[in-house]
Amino acid sequence: QHLLNTITGIALLYYCYGIGIVHLLFDICLIAVLLKVAGGTIGSVLFTWFWVFGHLLWGYSGEYLVDGVLPRSWTTAHCVLTLKLIGVATSVYDAKTGKKANEKSSVDSLFALTSSKIQVLEVMGFCCLFCTSIIGPQLSFHHYREFVNGTLYDREKVRGNVHYAINRAALAVFYLAIFFLTNPYVPSTAYYASVEFAMQSYLKKLFLSGVFFFFLFKRFFIGWLIVEAACASFGISYKANKDGSYE
Repeated sequence: QHLLNTITGIALLYYCYGIGIVHLLFDICLIAVLLKVAGGTIGSVLFTWFWVFGHLLWGYSGEYLVDGVLPRSWTTAHCVLTLKLIGVATSVYDAKTGKKANEKSSVDSLFALTSSKIQVLEVMGFCCLFCTSIIGPQLSFHHYREFVNGTLYDREKVRGNVHYAINRAALAVFYLAIFFLTNPYVPSTAYYASVEFAMQSYLKKLFLSGVFFFFLFKRFFIGWLIVEAACASFGISYKANKDGSYE
């Protein structure tokens, strides 16, 4: 399953960002090996924080507008990856230090991660999971492990919620239709860097900027609804309640 998740995730990332995904794959492999060798140490956590976050900032610094439009970039997926890798490194550290101090571990530390149990392919599958690698959502490594191992929920009683997934996908299509119908009438990014915009009154600038960002974020709403539908149909979005039910 880890191999399948890795292959499908890489294929989707390559389709979206092309050769730029080498930045993501390099960081995944580097941190996975680091956790295998020195996971659970404060040094591994600090290195993960500074490396992946620094790499992301470096990517942002190299972006520029092309004809007034910010091009599609690997930094979008790397933003999600940064949170994932930092989360894994921190969970490993929490699990090890909690065990040493004979403390009761948190839910996300019950898998008792140690450097010897971390597998590079497992981290690859977690980071490249197709329904969470582009724009989220964020899942803990423990949650992913439970899903792969078949212990996240009772598969005899609970299935992927296809009905809910169809509803979210339909809502995404609805927003997508609105976006395409209204997009020709919304000023482009280049307009807001033009002299014409600079000559407008302050109140009109506020109004136009509000309208622009409202329609700009429609793209994110569409993306979030699509991945929500994918996670629901895939079954990875389930969460167990204390009374034994699932949501």
